[in-house]
Amino acid sequence: MQDRIEWIDCAKLIAIIAVAVDHCNGFLYTKPHVAVASYYSVSLFVLLAGISIWNAYTRGKEVSFAAQFRRVQKILIAYTIATFIGTYIITRRFDLKTYMTYLLNFDIQGPYYYLVFFIQLIMVAPILLNWCRFVNCKKCKWVLHLGTIGFLGWFAYISINYTYILPVHGGGKYLGGVLM
Repeated sequence: MQDRIEWIDCAKLIAIIAVAVDHCNGFLYTKPHVAVASYYSVSLFVLLAGISIWNAYTRGKEVSFAAQFRRVQKILIAYTIATFIGTYIITRRFDLKTYMTYLLNFDIQGPYYYLVFFIQLIMVAPILLNWCRFVNCKKCKWVLHLGTIGFLGWFAYISINYTYILPVHGGGKYLGGVLM
């Protein structure tokens, strides 16, 4: 059985290009309509991550809290090393206080803010996947799916207006990593 889905890989390539274009704003171009045309990139990555994890889940791969926690650990180890190297490059010496500040705020470079958001998504995946499995076994599943969408919309509203995790860019600063 093939683990990769080609159209998802193609969509990831499009999202990667859009992220690169978005991050070049002010350097390679200054036209606002170019920047606006690339804003979909993070949302596309989130959608593709959801499709990929759903695909893995339906094929019997483990998507438990323990499995997700192992994934988060790998991400955080790589992040810790990258932040260490980045701190050394920026300061030309090792400064523990600066390193810890960058490490805890996810802000040594712009793209690291995304990790706060992504880690939240990884950890909530087992809940959402098990809920979908439960709902799909019911007779009026469409009602439950609509109710779920309504609940998630309400949760996003509450999260954006009443929670704050870290002073990072984007949705990572809110509980649940709600996209802005």
